[in-house]
Amino acid sequence: MPHKQVRKLWSGVAAGTVGVARVDLRRPTFPWPEEYDEGNLLFKRRHAARTPRRGRPPTRAAAQAHAAMGIANLAVGPYDGDRDGDGGGARRAPNGARLKVMRCVHLKNPEQRRPLVDFGVGLSVDLDRQALQGVCRLKFSDLLSIKLAPQPALKLAASWGLANTGMALRLRYECPLNHLHECWRPPARLMLRIDNQIGTGVHLSPSGVEFDERRVALGDTTELRAGATLRFPRSLPIDRDDPDAFKLQVHRLSLKAQW
Repeated sequence: MPHKQVRKLWSGVAAGTVGVARVDLRRPTFPWPEEYDEGNLLFKRRHAARTPRRGRPPTRAAAQAHAAMGIANLAVGPYDGDRDGDGGGARRAPNGARLKVMRCVHLKNPEQRRPLVDFGVGLSVDLDRQALQGVCRLKFSDLLSIKLAPQPALKLAASWGLANTGMALRLRYECPLNHLHECWRPPARLMLRIDNQIGTGVHLSPSGVEFDERRVALGDTTELRAGATLRFPRSLPIDRDDPDAFKLQVHRLSLKAQW
């Protein structure tokens, strides 16, 4: 009997919700919290941000930033292998890799593909932090999200085309709800980027061949998002010691499916 009740309950949940599974191998993401200059969202110090030596506590500013973003341990995370004089190591820049599975309730405009309101609950595996997290969020279009778990936060995302340039200005901002009174400083996080507009395709640039971020539909329920740059030398003779002479840089690689 309990088994039948569980199946009946799941059937009701599945009938009224949409399942979403997402695999991100790389996506634009914020720097580590401790990389921001203390009290400043506009500057970061990637090479100065060091993880503490084993047995040494993290700095007060870094500990506060991690606590506000719901990160339990500053020392957990990948390293780049570089060492400073006291034995510390610098973390690699996060690449945004994650696995996420959710059940969502959508409020949609029949004339639009994307929902106006999206409430979702699920699980996420953050590969940068090597952590399993519960996820609960309320999303309004693609502009505003209120994250309820793992850490209550307000998130903004927007994009504006720059007239007659083929470029776009992209904004991402996130602030813990308990720090809204100081939304202009960490642990709030800000990211602004100038990119080619989505969907402009493959083209040449001074640095190489660029494939701009693009959504590709794979059937009715699956979507691929990808963007990359293939760098090549800009002059001859080629510098054999230049690590970027021939280099593939993937900016975005994500797969999203609904069921």
